[in-house]
Amino acid sequence: MCMEISDAIKKPFSDLGKLAIGSFLRLIPIVNLTVTGYGLQNAKSTKKLPEFSFDSFILGLKSLGVSIVYGLLTMLVMLPFAFGSLAPIMSSMMAGTFDVSMLMPLISVALIAIFVGILAIPLNVGAQLVLARTESMSEALNIPVVLKYAYKWDFIKYMLVILLVGLLVAIPISLVPFVGVLVAGYVVPVFTWTYLGANAPKN
Repeated sequence: MCMEISDAIKKPFSDLGKLAIGSFLRLIPIVNLTVTGYGLQNAKSTKKLPEFSFDSFILGLKSLGVSIVYGLLTMLVMLPFAFGSLAPIMSSMMAGTFDVSMLMPLISVALIAIFVGILAIPLNVGAQLVLARTESMSEALNIPVVLKYAYKWDFIKYMLVILLVGLLVAIPISLVPFVGVLVAGYVVPVFTWTYLGANAPKN
């Protein structure tokens, strides 16, 4: 049975002690990866909040690694397009034959970059969900495994819901003086991965 988004949003507020801990940990560089991992742990523990532990930090560290790898892959896909457009411009500038019209291909590169970036979102979110469910970086970096559902509508529709609702929840919380950003940094990952973990297809 699918979880309602309202139930997922209520979850991070169900334990004020953990809310305080998570918000405080967000303040500490590197240690704040614990909150990232803790958020992911909610994809498996959708009914109740898990406990903070060293495993939360390790999972957050793995999440960072997965994000870096998929980010680099996205850049590698875009690199040939960027190089293909910039090389003639650089050559013409050195030869003194540069013309403003030669900048037009950069518009195409920018559009391609936006398109590739949009395509990369479900792949990265899917990889993070695989990591949350398996706690295995090798599984999260196994693109065929991630592709089994990353571009399926049954996954994308829940991802779009959580992206929209995440913004609607994060913005007003972040406006609270001093602590708003820290609280949002705990609340959003917890309800995001709770909702995706409960509703997204398993494969």
